[in-house]
Amino acid sequence: MGRTDYQALLNDLRTKFREEKRQEFTRENILYLLDSLFEHLSSALAIPEAALDDGTKVVLEHPATSLLRHLSCAFRDLDTGLTDDVFKPFSDGSNNTRRWNLGLKDRALIELIEIMHHVHGHKTWTKTFQVVARDLKRGGYTRKGDALTWG
Repeated sequence: MGRTDYQALLNDLRTKFREEKRQEFTRENILYLLDSLFEHLSSALAIPEAALDDGTKVVLEHPATSLLRHLSCAFRDLDTGLTDDVFKPFSDGSNNTRRWNLGLKDRALIELIEIMHHVHGHKTWTKTFQVVARDLKRGGYTRKGDALTWG
């Protein structure tokens, strides 16, 4: 990718994502981003293959831009009721149905426990878990409708 291609990509992304509505994590904005990346990277990464008799260049699609194109198509297929295998659950366990925002909450909860452990200097992690669960339960925090418990 040449310097001018790189600068054009950066300028396009800065311009297109300046609006506040484009900064939200939505399917529409993800598709908008994928399309912008594909638009710039497809020509920059195209693999020269041959030239026709009339001088027309024949190029192959780079594997990276091919993946971007397929990802964009797979997202669009979701709107028509088709689910590409890449979006299907990868295991038979209960974790495969967790919503994305629940994963964020889980990671925040883990960070909270680590911070509380170091701030309060509990001798064991078990004690930290008990204190955090107790305090969150008192505050009315639930995970999927159930109060947190430990032990």
